[in-house]
Amino acid sequence: MTLEEQYITLMDAAGRVSDEWYREKFIQEADNVLMHINAQVLKNRQEFNAMSA
Repeated sequence: MTLEEQYITLMDAAGRVSDEWYREKFIQEADNVLMHINAQVLKNRQEFNAMSA
């Protein structure tokens, strides 16, 4: 499962669960996955810029 799929799955679960505590946990984990996605994008951009220079 890709990071993007993990994010979508977690946010979907957060939208379906009725318990507020579990909803927050799903959202927190989705935010964590989003940070990993952003880190990967930044790394890819830096590698691209290094190859272009």
